[in-house]
Amino acid sequence: MGSDCCGSPHFYRIHSVIFSVESDSSDLSDTVHAFLRAFFIEKGTEHASVVMTFRKGHRPLPSFVPSTRTFHCSGVDGYDRSGDILLTDGHSLLEVRAAGREVVGAIADKTLENLQGFIAVLFYLALLEALRQHGLYHIHAAALQSPKGKVCCISGDSGAGKTTLSLALLDLGWTLLSDDSLFLANGPTGITLLSPVRRDIHLFDPKGGPKQTVPVSSIARLVDCLSAPDYLILPEVNGEDIVCVPQSPQAAIGELIRQSCQVMLGVPSVVVAHLETLRTVACMATSFRVSGRWQAFRNPVEVANMMDKRG
Repeated sequence: MGSDCCGSPHFYRIHSVIFSVESDSSDLSDTVHAFLRAFFIEKGTEHASVVMTFRKGHRPLPSFVPSTRTFHCSGVDGYDRSGDILLTDGHSLLEVRAAGREVVGAIADKTLENLQGFIAVLFYLALLEALRQHGLYHIHAAALQSPKGKVCCISGDSGAGKTTLSLALLDLGWTLLSDDSLFLANGPTGITLLSPVRRDIHLFDPKGGPKQTVPVSSIARLVDCLSAPDYLILPEVNGEDIVCVPQSPQAAIGELIRQSCQVMLGVPSVVVAHLETLRTVACMATSFRVSGRWQAFRNPVEVANMMDKRG
């Protein structure tokens, strides 16, 4: 791409949402483009639903904002200002405005020193918030489909066993949507699970050893869309034999809210629609708390036994 992209917007499509990204920093534009390359589209006649513009410079938070923080994630603070969302890492400031139609950023030199960190956290959170206001709700969860067509969503904290369990199910012939995060959409035909920004799969060693990396390109059974989940699994790694305990919809929605970190940001209509989508998933799916040794999650035989117990 080179410096000629500086000031020239690039267009991307994540499912139904078209957005443009433009910056006066060619390094930032290049890094964003590398991150979103799979969603790149040539500019056509369609207009962008979200316009993202980033300028080098520092802009302090408005003086009233620090007392109204409503969100904190991975070093980023979020503030709700009459429906506009302000996100800052302490150096740069991003604003999600106009019901998610505009994202404006003032990017400080300190942030430019670590562009990969900016893309992975501050930029990504702003993108997720803009998409959320267009009906795409991000959640920390895996999703797969069984050979018999059953859809399973696995939601839990980092290290809870989502990736380990996903890889075990792949060994059993399941098809993968994502091992770590996805979008929920609640449209006229019901709930749909949609793929996130694709990343390689990273499997952490519970004993502290080096993580294993599985290139996403090496996975043969990979899809971009699944129907509403038939089963919701809430995993937990411990030192015991694998145990599967049914969960109520109330317990399930509590976990889903916890894994949707931005759920309470924004105007009431967005919050209500987001919560209603999570409630619908929790009420439609049969939910289980699955706990056991890490090795049991990774062993396809033990996973098969667990799936037999899920009803």
